[in-house]
Amino acid sequence: MRNPIRRTVQLFRFLRAGLGRWEEVEEIRRRFPGASLAQDLVVRAPQRLSLGQGTRIEEGVYINCGEEWAPDGFFRCGEGCFIGAHSVIYAAGGVDLGANVGLGPHTLITSHRHAFGSGQGQHMAENVFQPVRIGDNAVLNMGATVLSGVTIGAGSVVGAQATVTRDVPPGVLVMGTPARIVRPL
Repeated sequence: MRNPIRRTVQLFRFLRAGLGRWEEVEEIRRRFPGASLAQDLVVRAPQRLSLGQGTRIEEGVYINCGEEWAPDGFFRCGEGCFIGAHSVIYAAGGVDLGANVGLGPHTLITSHRHAFGSGQGQHMAENVFQPVRIGDNAVLNMGATVLSGVTIGAGSVVGAQATVTRDVPPGVLVMGTPARIVRPL
């Protein structure tokens, strides 16, 4: 059986860590009054965040715009975008969403990776930053993953649970792991 005192201390730490989030989300709301934001949104380096008019972000979303270890990180989102519940965006290398982009729930986008094989231990691997660009009117369905350096063309659709490892041209449907073109739209 677990130690109830330890669980209480863990819960207290979790709650205390979230106390400043309300003010942070309110500040983001003031900066982007045309956006609809869930109260539990978490944004690291919010000064590198840009949200277009009419953008909607659902509950449980985490956006990391880069910190001191990623000085060029940013997250830019065009007008009318939708970011589904529990999506995670690591924008240390930059993530740029066009207008009217839709991200389904549990979408993962990362714009950095680790360069293994440099002779150092794996925990010391160098960070490699490559921006992710998603064109206007593109849709990423539930659980899609987009890796660093990828560009998804305007109007393309990424199927549920697909893993996008290379560029996607405009106006196509991609599915699978790794994602492959299924057909033009």
